[in-house]
Amino acid sequence: MAMCRFMVHGLSAVSESSLWLNEKLISASVDLEDPDRLNPQLFGTLVQMVVRGEGEDDTGILPKPPGTNKWWKVRPEMVPTPQMKEQSESSPACLSSYRGILRIASTGGDQKEVGMSLFTNVLNQIIYAEMHNWKPWIHFEISSQSVLYDRWAHGFSNVSLFNVNTDYSILMDQELGIPGQPTKQESNGFDSSVMSTLELRGNGVWNAYFEPIDDFDPQDKSCPSSREIVQLPAHLVMAITSKAPWAIRAWRYDDVPEKLWQPSVGSSLKDWYGPIRSKAHSLVRKYFRFRPHILRRANEVNPVQPGEVCLSIHARNGERKGNFRKRVGSKSFFPYIEEFIKAGGSIIFIATDSSRVLQYMYKNFPTNITDMIRTQGDQVVRTSKEWPLHMIDNHHRVNSEALVDVLAMSKCHFLLHSFSSLAEASIYLNLDLHENSVNLEDPDRVAPPEFGKAVRGVIGSIVEQKAAVEQVQIKMDGQIVRKKLDEATILQRDVGRESRRNALVYLAQKKHSSYSGRDSYSILLRSLDMAQRNYLSLNNHVDSLDIFIFHTSDFTEEDLEILERRMGPSVSGVIRLVDLSGSSFWQRPPHHANDDPNSWYAYPLFSEGYRRMMHWFAIDIWEFFSRWNEQEQNSYRYIFRLDEDSFIHSPIQYDVFDFMEKNKYVYGYRMCTYEMQVTRRMWTLYHKRNPDFAPYREVDLEMCAFYNNFFVADL
Repeated sequence: MAMCRFMVHGLSAVSESSLWLNEKLISASVDLEDPDRLNPQLFGTLVQMVVRGEGEDDTGILPKPPGTNKWWKVRPEMVPTPQMKEQSESSPACLSSYRGILRIASTGGDQKEVGMSLFTNVLNQIIYAEMHNWKPWIHFEISSQSVLYDRWAHGFSNVSLFNVNTDYSILMDQELGIPGQPTKQESNGFDSSVMSTLELRGNGVWNAYFEPIDDFDPQDKSCPSSREIVQLPAHLVMAITSKAPWAIRAWRYDDVPEKLWQPSVGSSLKDWYGPIRSKAHSLVRKYFRFRPHILRRANEVNPVQPGEVCLSIHARNGERKGNFRKRVGSKSFFPYIEEFIKAGGSIIFIATDSSRVLQYMYKNFPTNITDMIRTQGDQVVRTSKEWPLHMIDNHHRVNSEALVDVLAMSKCHFLLHSFSSLAEASIYLNLDLHENSVNLEDPDRVAPPEFGKAVRGVIGSIVEQKAAVEQVQIKMDGQIVRKKLDEATILQRDVGRESRRNALVYLAQKKHSSYSGRDSYSILLRSLDMAQRNYLSLNNHVDSLDIFIFHTSDFTEEDLEILERRMGPSVSGVIRLVDLSGSSFWQRPPHHANDDPNSWYAYPLFSEGYRRMMHWFAIDIWEFFSRWNEQEQNSYRYIFRLDEDSFIHSPIQYDVFDFMEKNKYVYGYRMCTYEMQVTRRMWTLYHKRNPDFAPYREVDLEMCAFYNNFFVADL
């Protein structure tokens, strides 16, 4: 490997040795386990430059990885130095009726991951504290071997010492196998408190991600000296989680007795989860407050807007251990995702620590689904099998990214998951997800069609709520009118709005005639949603155009009302549904009227419907608008074509039609493409018929064409 000029590798002593042998490889290698690595395009540029001899003397000119947004690099406050505060009044903690302070010092063990440590085990210790009237206070005491510990972020070298009372201890209730209530120790007949030194290191981990859960401060001089502090060691924490009847659990851990896990006869797993999630939700609302940088990042990676319906998918596989849970393959999510799309869902957020999960989904999902996917991005700690070794000193980043996933998932309306404490945490934050989630390890889970029905119900309620909030209803007093052109029927709502000069046009159908199983209607709705969000709603663009949806007996008055309600009051009177069936605009040309389609080239690959679509956009649409302008005294000048699977992904602030007119453009297209062999000789034929045509430069135009599933044209 050292004899090569470039290298692509993972973390390995062998690959590192090659770098040591060939120093030039250091600037010309890509570590696939480095979240901040060069992307393929930049690597290609680097190769080109090196091949040309650039960068030999100065590697600084070669492409560098893009600077990662190190949003997690927010150094939280360390625990203050141990000088006592000079306060004359007692703090709220001291005035309370609590018997003492339960310090939550243990996460349950060094190998407990984020969800188990920061949610499940913390919540169970809070419940224990409230049951026995002790005030919970979090300051973890974890070792450098903990999967949570990060030297930089948690600052354990900063030590504070306090003298506290330790008259009470917590012992195991041998009969129940869980901690009993804190009991006062015998003091050899003397009525005096037992004093000991409380050592606090750094910020206690918790404060790196959450605000303190209460107002207790061990430095507060005004607190009575009798204030007791007790804490549960790791084995007692896990005893609660495994054996306490009242404990919160994310799934059946290996040491949970059958009687505590098995749902009662006649009830489902979701029924069993109900009271657990409800209890956890109330505690999270009371005690958990995320740090601003965590909240900000979650809003950045999954900014769900009003009216958007979001599905979150939890596929974090780094924690998949235990006898009672398993890895759920990416393929298992497909049927539910398809139903979500069909129902009109708009966003899919994937929370995963597995690069394989994302690779599989992007490879196997169709484009209309992958275009909807959101994640935390490429520059996230992900791996193929287990956590990379080089992340051992960067646990703060891993912790932060996991918590962002929890928050981002909780912003969605629906959740697909398996047994996981992180997935449960997102439900604790958003209790609506209890009803709107599907656990793929639950044998009684709802089937995909039922899930799709639930999605449609939520979408319907969102539309109604949106109208109520805006206090604006679609102007329904305007009557839906029918007009005729030839035998084509045009449906629109008459609200006194004059026709515009521009038209956004679709040729659409509800079920695709050529592609079996394709739900063209839901794809069309997604295209309209994105056009609304990224063009129509910006700078009053909707006021400069009308929307024409051409079809052949697919759409009705009811569909017009559905589209108006979905897109909002701004499109009232804007949409026209044009049924072309039976009209001269949707017929075979006379010279093909009596053909046997089986004699046509590449039939049925190029179906009759496909050929009519091509004829429509090549010839008939121009005739339609010419005659429609003449009949209705309209002045349509430009058309903007989108197909049902054409998506406007980013905001277009300028007016596309004004841009065409000001620049005297007659046709705007997205790119040139090379067509199939069927188009061979088209340019040759054109040139023979138009000998005066002179290209700007010599170029082979065989099979070259405009990609016209999107175009803007001057009529």
